[in-house]
Amino acid sequence: MKARKTLIALCVISSFAAGGTTIAGAEPNPGASPRTEQTSSTGTTNRTPDSQASNDPVIATYKGRKINLSLTWGHATVCSEYPDLSVKCFDNDSQARADLAAYKKHHPSAFPAVPKHPAGIRPKAAGIGNHAGAKSQTATAPDSCAYGWVCIYQHDTWNENNDGRKLQWSAEGKKTLGKYGFRDETSSTCNNNEIGGMDLIDYRNNLPDPRVPTQLRTCIEDLEDVDYPGWGTGSWGDRADAVEF
Repeated sequence: MKARKTLIALCVISSFAAGGTTIAGAEPNPGASPRTEQTSSTGTTNRTPDSQASNDPVIATYKGRKINLSLTWGHATVCSEYPDLSVKCFDNDSQARADLAAYKKHHPSAFPAVPKHPAGIRPKAAGIGNHAGAKSQTATAPDSCAYGWVCIYQHDTWNENNDGRKLQWSAEGKKTLGKYGFRDETSSTCNNNEIGGMDLIDYRNNLPDPRVPTQLRTCIEDLEDVDYPGWGTGSWGDRADAVEF
């Protein structure tokens, strides 16, 4: 979710704002806000997977207590899903890296071995459909996303000002972001997995679910610079409902 917003899709016939739900005493996800949904004569946004999030939420450990990520992150800014599918959240990235190092020490075979001379994150491959003048897609793996992980960020440029949230996984699969309290909030990505691609998905009714890839060893610095499919539909900024890798 970007600090700046761009007015888009003036030709859309109608739009609807999706609201959020919180439990008493819980702090809602910081910075979360509903986006305007776009509809067409043949399809509307599919929210069924998100409506199921409250029935099957991701429960994380944060400061020794359990939290329902679909409702709140508390004051956490980084949440990590480990190979055993356990999820831990932290106040900052330094704490998350320290916990990852401790996890690796006790589970040395759980993660792929880091190459002696890792290639690091390369500029994003061409062909995704950037707007003219899009920012260069560069990052360094140690600072942005650990080897063997895929990462999404609330703000562009990978939360460079440390003012956004980060969600990362090491276990492959399709992750419905509503369960993690991260629906429609992804503004930048990194794919530093050992093998394979990474797709952001926007759920739709009666239409194929649009996808945008983050290729292996690449990052997307700003999803506002990546066109959403269709004429007058804007960008991929703050539109992802799921991640698959």
